[in-house]
Amino acid sequence: MSRNDLHPPVDVLALLTEKADVENASWSFDCDGVVHGLSSRPRPKVFLRKNQPRNRWPFSAAHEFGHVMIPWHVENATCHVGRVGTRKYEVQANEFASRVLVPQRYLESLVGQAREPDEWLELLDRCEISAHASILALRRILPAGFLYVIEQANTPDVVVESVGTNLYAPNLITSHENLVRGSEHHGYSEFRGRDVRWYRYTKDENPVSPHDGRAAKSILEGVLERLGRSLSDGRDRKTSLAASIGGKLRNRGNLDAAQMYGIVVYHLSSDPEWADFLRDSEFRDYLGKRMHEMNRQQ
Repeated sequence: MSRNDLHPPVDVLALLTEKADVENASWSFDCDGVVHGLSSRPRPKVFLRKNQPRNRWPFSAAHEFGHVMIPWHVENATCHVGRVGTRKYEVQANEFASRVLVPQRYLESLVGQAREPDEWLELLDRCEISAHASILALRRILPAGFLYVIEQANTPDVVVESVGTNLYAPNLITSHENLVRGSEHHGYSEFRGRDVRWYRYTKDENPVSPHDGRAAKSILEGVLERLGRSLSDGRDRKTSLAASIGGKLRNRGNLDAAQMYGIVVYHLSSDPEWADFLRDSEFRDYLGKRMHEMNRQQ
């Protein structure tokens, strides 16, 4: 989409009507848009539901535009873009819509204009799309360790995590206190008609220098000697810690040391067995050093 040099707010209806016949219609069934004739008509026909929320309409139009423009989308599609789709073509159309309405060049410019999650939202207001669609777009540039909760009136809250975070668990969704615990920073914003809570679980810089001469193993040995080698149930603390770190970072992908550190601290903070350890500066140095070692092994 960068070839079109799009700038928000994007006139997505103009883009769509260049490629398809568009009709606004009212209906009672549960979908926001329908596209017909992707492979059987000279120009596909797109139907958009009239009575959908104003903030969601641009994303609905851009989603159907995605179906029209992606070459391998050749079947008729009935879409409810307010939900997080799991079908491959729906996910692809959502991603296409996000990149049309929030162009990558504009999105990357936000990093230079602001540093805090609430400030990024203020800048995304220019795109004139829903809170959910805005945060899904923001997710494209966020490092691991960020989580947004979009509060809903009559349905479950919507959770959006940055790629690689893997912090969310269903039993945490209604508990602000649980989400705050372990976060480095958190806040609240009113954005596009929604109440949005956000949490950052990583520090701005690496927790310990990669040039620190000590090995993680030796740091941990000193901490265990001081604070205890066994959990309350008798299990070996060192073995339990290794299993916990390995499990949480098994699919770490390209996370850097600071991002991994934030994820591990978050998960350990939910376990009372590690409360005293997390208050210990040497133990945090161990975690930082261990993350650097794991990062070099990738």
